[in-house]
Amino acid sequence: MTPPVAEKTRPRGQGRTGSRIDPRISARRTAVIRQQGRRRLYVLAGVLVVILLLVGAWLLLHSPLFSARSITVTGDVHESAAQVVAAAGLANHPPLLNVNGGASAAAIERLPWVSSAAVHTSWPDGVTSQSPRRPPDWSPGAPGAPGRS
Repeated sequence: MTPPVAEKTRPRGQGRTGSRIDPRISARRTAVIRQQGRRRLYVLAGVLVVILLLVGAWLLLHSPLFSARSITVTGDVHESAAQVVAAAGLANHPPLLNVNGGASAAAIERLPWVSSAAVHTSWPDGVTSQSPRRPPDWSPGAPGAPGRS
């Protein structure tokens, strides 16, 4: 028995029989591989553009351009407008996306002279707080109570 002969390494493009691949097939194979690479590059570029747009929009909406700069306090309040704004948590002019109208209204309602409150946002930079005055508690028969002189 004769020992097996080690196969020589063949140059790229040659098959087992030693014949070369048709140049047209080789060119087409190269074109397909390049096309796949370009397609991956386009998909990656598209994903990066979408991510950059989302991050840019988030940064823009959290910029001072869309912060609560115009705060209007309406209603007969015994507290100053600054006290109402501070109680609502709007003193630092937060971005409008972060303004929680319900939580701000509940915080304003904890003030002693406010019976109910409503906080509304208006784009691009407005917040309106409506808080009517709470009448003092009258006990029947107390001096100055309604119906008494």
